[in-house]
Amino acid sequence: MKNIGLYTSCILLAGLFPLVSLAAEESSGKRVTVGNPAEAAQLPAALQAAYSGGARDITIAPGTYVIPATGRSAIALVEWKDVRIAARGVSLVFEELAHRPFCLQRCEGVTLEGAVLRFASPAFTQGRIVTRGHDDRGDFLDWQIDAGFPVGLDPTKSTFDVADQKTRRIKAGTGDVGVQECESLGDRRFRLRSINGLLGSAAAGDWLFTRVTPCEPVVHLEGCSRCTMREVTLQNAGFAAFFETSGDGGHVYIGCKVAPGPKPAGATEDPLVGCGADGFHSAGVRTGPTIERCVWEGLLHDDCIAIHGALQKVEQVEANKLILEKGNRGNFVVGEPVRMSSQGGFFGEFTCKALRTLGDGRLELTLDRPSGAPTESKASNPRHNGAGFKILNCTLGNTRSRGILVKADHGLIEGNTISGCGMSAISIGPEYSWGEADYARHVTVRGNTLSENVLNGSAAGTILIHGDGAIGNADITIADNFFDRNYGQTAIHVAYTDGVRIATNRFIASPLLLPGKARTILHLE
Repeated sequence: MKNIGLYTSCILLAGLFPLVSLAAEESSGKRVTVGNPAEAAQLPAALQAAYSGGARDITIAPGTYVIPATGRSAIALVEWKDVRIAARGVSLVFEELAHRPFCLQRCEGVTLEGAVLRFASPAFTQGRIVTRGHDDRGDFLDWQIDAGFPVGLDPTKSTFDVADQKTRRIKAGTGDVGVQECESLGDRRFRLRSINGLLGSAAAGDWLFTRVTPCEPVVHLEGCSRCTMREVTLQNAGFAAFFETSGDGGHVYIGCKVAPGPKPAGATEDPLVGCGADGFHSAGVRTGPTIERCVWEGLLHDDCIAIHGALQKVEQVEANKLILEKGNRGNFVVGEPVRMSSQGGFFGEFTCKALRTLGDGRLELTLDRPSGAPTESKASNPRHNGAGFKILNCTLGNTRSRGILVKADHGLIEGNTISGCGMSAISIGPEYSWGEADYARHVTVRGNTLSENVLNGSAAGTILIHGDGAIGNADITIADNFFDRNYGQTAIHVAYTDGVRIATNRFIASPLLLPGKARTILHLE
């Protein structure tokens, strides 16, 4: 398109919106450039003015925008449709820590390209182990928070993990750590006692890190469909970096990154942590995400990628009617399936013929036939668990938890490089303790490289297919993966599954010793 110059147009909506520049030949408002880093606080209003004026191709002028706290989400796009926001060379720094700064609500076909978004302060803190000692009160550990990192936390209410002082990665042979007693010694230093968990070989000079509050997502897609995040980088994220909930989903994330932010003011150490909890979290979405060529850098304090729906407890059974606990967390819909299971069995899939909310808030479902499921069983809708997800050619790991945790049908996990996970590299199946659904069916795990995972040395597989007492998983393929020196006891652990194909995987055993523990390639139960 020819560049024939720019002019400035003032779009005034309710007297609040700042200047928006429009290309002269497109004065109808289809394409605009907005933003001025020197007036960063006006950027949210400028974006809304551009959209309200008819623009559907919006460019944010390059630069760093420090957007002040307002007590709410800084940028909230509500019911936007078929819009491209180009933000290459743009950094958005959000000083509002207690709210999700970039939110899409009930949007369709919105694309964000090239931006770097971060909280002004990290959602975690880190510090060195000064000494591990013993006195007349017992064992203790002295921990000193690195200069410039948050100090306003109660260590007795925190969960710590260990980063190796040489590699800056999760330290092998360690896991989650808690403490019951804490004494402040001054100068950001604490004496920790009554330590539980897996401190393992943690030594003076290693780091302990933990999340702090507030700990919010940076990007939240709520009730949206067909949105795209392209080459978007999130820093200093809390729970989670990218977060999508409800709606038709089908979102695409291409070339995105979750990474540590710059050094906080006064810091002498580089930040260790890329995200204070999950790097990507999908909950209750109809069509799962496509995540392609994305990278997770730094440490993560929870799963890199988590995709799931909700399990809802059955409180009463009356023939083909179920009375569920309050609400509709499972996203049940008339005409859609209801999957029933418990820790004592899998009862199959049924069809919801009717539903209504009772006077006390509980949900009544009428099924097409009696389920045979007992009270205290769980119900879910497999069409709202992120089915159809694809995780392709990503690089992830270095988390205290799992690399990929999925609980949905019709998925593909292919071509990824996963290393340094404290637990399993790939975990598939429900978790009743979290109420997260569900059993997974028709999932392929193919062509991935999995190295130095299960650092806590547990019996959980590097690839773990699991359930909670019922044979509910089905049609799982694990093929052409390369297992390279993983630390746990089992390479592939399959449980509660009807139909699994395992073929042409390659294995290199880890040289790391697990005293008193046997290793195996495959465990079936």
